[in-house]
Amino acid sequence: MRIVTLIAGVVCLFAVLLDAFQTIILPRRASGRFRLTRIFYIVTWKPWVFLTKRLRKLHKRESVFSYYGPMSLIFLLVVWAGSMVVGFALLFYSLGSPFIDTAQGPGFRSDLYVSGTTIFTFGAFSRREVSISLLDARAGSPPTAAELLRRHSYEGGEAALSLLLVEWERWSAELLESHISYPLLCYFRSQHTNQSWISALTSVLDTSALLIAGVQGHEARQAQLTFAMARHALVDLAQIFLLAPVTDAPDRLPAARYEQLYNLLCQSNVSVCRDGHSYERLRDMRALYEGYAEALSDYLCMPLPPWIADQPHKDNWLAVAKLRAQTEAANSPSGQAKQSQSQGQTIAGLVDDHHDF
Repeated sequence: MRIVTLIAGVVCLFAVLLDAFQTIILPRRASGRFRLTRIFYIVTWKPWVFLTKRLRKLHKRESVFSYYGPMSLIFLLVVWAGSMVVGFALLFYSLGSPFIDTAQGPGFRSDLYVSGTTIFTFGAFSRREVSISLLDARAGSPPTAAELLRRHSYEGGEAALSLLLVEWERWSAELLESHISYPLLCYFRSQHTNQSWISALTSVLDTSALLIAGVQGHEARQAQLTFAMARHALVDLAQIFLLAPVTDAPDRLPAARYEQLYNLLCQSNVSVCRDGHSYERLRDMRALYEGYAEALSDYLCMPLPPWIADQPHKDNWLAVAKLRAQTEAANSPSGQAKQSQSQGQTIAGLVDDHHDF
């Protein structure tokens, strides 16, 4: 059965490619009675004629007839694309369904879904947006390096942060491969106004640069790997659009702002390196990527995230953190008196929480 499916998939793909070659590229009469193009026009032209002849006015009939040629070309492309989806799905099925859709489980329907998302690039967009949405609870909305480090300042947070950077190293590699192959994905915007792939990528670069240049006690090795991969993706995508790095943009982190960042991290028990040169090292790191980030931001009209959120966007993490703090204080005599009064307010804040679309 697998062999038959494999042969059917190969035949389907070969028929589509040959038909497209003969129809569009080959400068001579195409041959063959069972070509997709010939079958398509036989199936669609007669119903079109039947319906159009029912129109009483001659000029309307001629107008409708004139639509058939251009529209048939569009629908023919759809037929070719659909046939390729089926062909690749048959190949996947013959190989034992190596790509499984978790929502449907293994099987031909899953192979058909994977084939369709691969050909039409929707799968790459979906994977990109899942990680961006997950970053909301870890770095705020919009995501900032200060918030990402602050929310990982708990005991054991260094390991969690290192694991997060590993995930974003792979995310950056997938972004690079998918968006260079299909640059149109760069124009796809996230569903929330405070999120974008540029702001997420830039915040991860900011965090990695800060870990490398001015934070003690964290695993700097992974930050270097993530920074290298994320910068590679950012620079190459800027070059796809022939964008030169911006050199005259306003400073995203002036010295006074860095002092504020330093104080915020110290208050969150993040061990910041204070040797007098940390700001200069961080500025050198920023020079490696901020110009390209500014260029992409201006071109795609996607704002860059700040280093510190002036007005932090309300998110679920804040409400959940308050509930957890109440739980930890439940056994405290001073905390028990206030717990019941503040719990209702916190839950209400969680229920009312929403994003701006």
